[in-house]
Amino acid sequence: LDALKRLEEDGKAPSASAAVAIARGHFVLALADLRALDARVKAEPALAADRVTLSRAWDFVEREPLALEALPILATWPGPDACDLVHAVWRRHHSTIVGLLARDLVRGTMRDRTSPALRVAIELEELTEEPPPDGSRARKRCERALSALAVAVEVGDRRLAPQLEALDERVGCGGDAKADCFSCLRDDGRLARARDAVKKREPPTPWILGARGRER
Repeated sequence: LDALKRLEEDGKAPSASAAVAIARGHFVLALADLRALDARVKAEPALAADRVTLSRAWDFVEREPLALEALPILATWPGPDACDLVHAVWRRHHSTIVGLLARDLVRGTMRDRTSPALRVAIELEELTEEPPPDGSRARKRCERALSALAVAVEVGDRRLAPQLEALDERVGCGGDAKADCFSCLRDDGRLARARDAVKKREPPTPWILGARGRER
């Protein structure tokens, strides 16, 4: 810390090596803070559901390259809140290395700790990302979609909206890619009911502090 202060208080435009040293110094200090936060959560697991703790974790994730250190740490925290946070990172940083790491963690090692709402969101994400199948595989895929929609009506939130839009597409399957991939969804209005239901439920964002949280 003393060396970092000397570099920053030098008063001159830093050389390239000094600029890199400053950046690395801030990274090392932030990493130490991140590990200290993780140690507190490990000692007191209830903190994994604390808004201030989750807000600090979100700040770490939003600071590259610290995100690549923070996300695997969050993957070890108990309860569903860290899962919601990591999934939000995936949605926010969709095609980046950070986003892809978040996706793999929340769909892998964290999956058993997700809430029912997040679990069905992940199931529909995976379903709509699959290459369009043919024949019996297409029917099984449609049946999986029906099963997921039943859960979506009960617990789904706005995170499902993009996937429900994708399920409403009526082309994409068959040899000419013009066949309806999800024809089984058109009969009983279940897709429409799911779309109406999820619009009424906001996804949890426990890492976002209200006015009281910012004062703490």
